[in-house]
Amino acid sequence: MNRRNRALISAFTSLIVFAIIPLYAPSKLPIELFDSMTDAGFDIQNFTYQIAAIGVLSSILTVIKGFTEESSFTYLFTALIGNGVTLYFTLATLTLGDITSLGVSTITMNIAGGSNTLILDMSIFVWFAVLTLGLQVLLNILTFIESRKNGLKRTNAEDLAIEAQMQEQQSIHHIADE
Repeated sequence: MNRRNRALISAFTSLIVFAIIPLYAPSKLPIELFDSMTDAGFDIQNFTYQIAAIGVLSSILTVIKGFTEESSFTYLFTALIGNGVTLYFTLATLTLGDITSLGVSTITMNIAGGSNTLILDMSIFVWFAVLTLGLQVLLNILTFIESRKNGLKRTNAEDLAIEAQMQEQQSIHHIADE
């Protein structure tokens, strides 16, 4: 299977998993669960819209990357944006949709006679995600540089082969003229 077909299949899968299902799933939740999540401070509708937007953007970037060469600046730019989208997805997931909290999420539930507060500190995972993003950006840049070098080597080798062929033809014509 070629690169373009893989990109299309991957983009279609991402669109279903990260856009269509998150937008459809909340309608299947019992209304009581939806209300209790809203009362606890978790905005499920905003969260699902964030995930769906990430899914659509990820699908578009996958198609663009599948139809461009690794040595092009478009591929590099798309890969770097894709890294940012992946970080945004990770942050949105770890922070339950509130990215500004940087991994510390607070959920308060009112119960009879008081309230329960749950504080989730995922900040270490946020920093691991940022570190991973930095390494992924470095990998994309190195892959781009390597593919550019290989492209230039191939182009130079092709140019040398064409030049040798032209010289051979000129020498044949020169011999034929004599």
